[in-house]
Amino acid sequence: MHTFMKVPLLIIFCFGVFNSFAHAKGKTPPSIQLYGKLEAWNYSPVVYYSMNGDPFTAKRSFRVDTGMNYRFDLSKSVYKKQKTGFIYFAIDTTSDSKSTYGCYHRVSVDSIYAWLKQSRKTRIEIHTDLPVGFNCEGSKWYEAEGPDAGFVGNYSMQSKDTTYDIKLNAALYIYDGFLSPAGPTGTGTEWGSWKYFLETKTLRIFVVYRRNRDAGIILSADWTREFKVVEGTYGRKLVSNDGSVLTRLTP
Repeated sequence: MHTFMKVPLLIIFCFGVFNSFAHAKGKTPPSIQLYGKLEAWNYSPVVYYSMNGDPFTAKRSFRVDTGMNYRFDLSKSVYKKQKTGFIYFAIDTTSDSKSTYGCYHRVSVDSIYAWLKQSRKTRIEIHTDLPVGFNCEGSKWYEAEGPDAGFVGNYSMQSKDTTYDIKLNAALYIYDGFLSPAGPTGTGTEWGSWKYFLETKTLRIFVVYRRNRDAGIILSADWTREFKVVEGTYGRKLVSNDGSVLTRLTP
């Protein structure tokens, strides 16, 4: 081969090697998308986002549709190179992401990249709703009393292949549930409320959210678990429609 033909071929070869190397080094950020529903006290067509205590601004925002559905592409945002910390979402630019009880929802970027690495993929979609008022809503303080107070405590339940550790709190009738095994994104805790209905002798648990607290992944839920309260010689028994028994662990 003539020398003048070797030079262009050498240039093309080197260019190809360089491109392959650049791609291998991950110059293009992976595709990371969050999607779900915005939950807010009033309709807001715009959601603001920030990281590391940055203020919320109109420049860092995205829109939701009329059904409050959203899709956010982290890999196309100003934080596309950020691999640690939390990303915060709010519907008001005056929200304070540094406040423990601020009106925002946060998602762990560390967890997203850990799942991405584990999946060995360059694209990941994560379903998480954004209840931006969950952390800051104020409630009038009240506690379980009367017949209800007798159900406050810790319980366990086996339902099919899932084990539940359940806590019925006196304060605000809050329900906390811990599931094993957890969901695919670690959504192994539930949150909601509970109530005893004396007339029908039933205990109902109202599940509002299923979540991964550490990662900030939260899924809206809207289902009720109902238990028939049976008083027997050896104490009280709580049995659900599917035959699962809620067993008390503490008085």
